[in-house]
Amino acid sequence: MASLSYNEIFSSFYQKVEAFDLIGLSDQQATAFLVGWLRAAANKPFVTALFTDLTLDDEIMVLDFVLKYQQGDNMDLSFVREVLPLGVTIEWLEPKVNSLLNISQVFGSSEEKFYAQSTHLAQLKELSQTLKQEQRQMIADRGYFNNTYLNS
Repeated sequence: MASLSYNEIFSSFYQKVEAFDLIGLSDQQATAFLVGWLRAAANKPFVTALFTDLTLDDEIMVLDFVLKYQQGDNMDLSFVREVLPLGVTIEWLEPKVNSLLNISQVFGSSEEKFYAQSTHLAQLKELSQTLKQEQRQMIADRGYFNNTYLNS
């Protein structure tokens, strides 16, 4: 059974995004958000289907796992270090897409300058979709290359 610390996953997440919204929080609050996003990312059906065993231990902040189709410890660790932080990124982005600020209509006078909310929201949704597609493509590619039917 391979193990990854949550901090390794969070470090990879921070390399993917500039999460300035976490800076103002205490370490305990930021960690609570990150753990929640990690749990949500790990519990997606297409992610859980990758594993025969997946255990998240929030006490010692370690993730233990066994992939269904193993390629070797280093390859498996590298894959999980990419797939789960991408899932955390998706979970971090979702509240921003579904934010009341983004879905509320803004009214202003002719002297105020606003950018089109619909364009901004459309771009956030597109970013979310792109990240989801990237993660699913990564999972699908691993399945194509590690297909027991084709490799036997």
